[in-house]
Amino acid sequence: MKCVMRWIGPAIALAAFGLVLPRRSLAYLDPGTGSYMLQMLLALLVGGAFALKIFWKRIVAFFKRQPPAASTAEPEREQTKDDDPHSA
Repeated sequence: MKCVMRWIGPAIALAAFGLVLPRRSLAYLDPGTGSYMLQMLLALLVGGAFALKIFWKRIVAFFKRQPPAASTAEPEREQTKDDDPHSA
């Protein structure tokens, strides 16, 4: 993790430097491109909100330094002879 963190700062600086440099571009963006970018942004936001909803308890437990709550599934009970529909 430390190795990755060491490269994040220079990578962001290099990307920002590349965006600031002026260069000539002969590109064409059709009208559908803006719509597609908006759609991708909305998908990113909705997906992030869904992931946050799914993992909310784990996130809160992490910051409170508590173990996540146990699942609420019922413990399995043993099947008795009365429960078996195939018994005679």
